[in-house]
Amino acid sequence: MIQKEKISSFDPFKMKAFRCPVCASNEFTELYPYGNVWCNECNAMFILRGTCDGLNKVAVDCKTEQVHAKYKEDLPPLFGAVIWKDDTRISWIAIKNNKTITVDPIPY
Repeated sequence: MIQKEKISSFDPFKMKAFRCPVCASNEFTELYPYGNVWCNECNAMFILRGTCDGLNKVAVDCKTEQVHAKYKEDLPPLFGAVIWKDDTRISWIAIKNNKTITVDPIPY
C-alpha cells in the first residue's frame, strides 16, 4: 500500500519565478504518478520535500549528476532552494569546492 501525503498547497514548477538553476529553463517533465521532475533542457532532476512550516512552503533539491554534457562543466552536484507560496524571486544555493555559492534569481 502507498500512503499519500500532501506536502504543498501549490506547484512551484508553475511559478513564474521558478527556473532551473543549471540552464534557466522553465519547462519541466514529471514522471507521473510517483516520479520526480526533470528539466526539459538540461536534464537536471528535481525533488520536492515538505517542511515543518506547513503547506505554503517547500524545499526543492536540484541534482546535477545526469545533466547533458554541455552544462556539466564545473557544476556542484546539488542545488537547493526553499520556496514559499507567494515568492516572486527564488535563489538557489550550492556547495562547490567547500564554499557556498548562490545562483541569483533569473529575470523573467
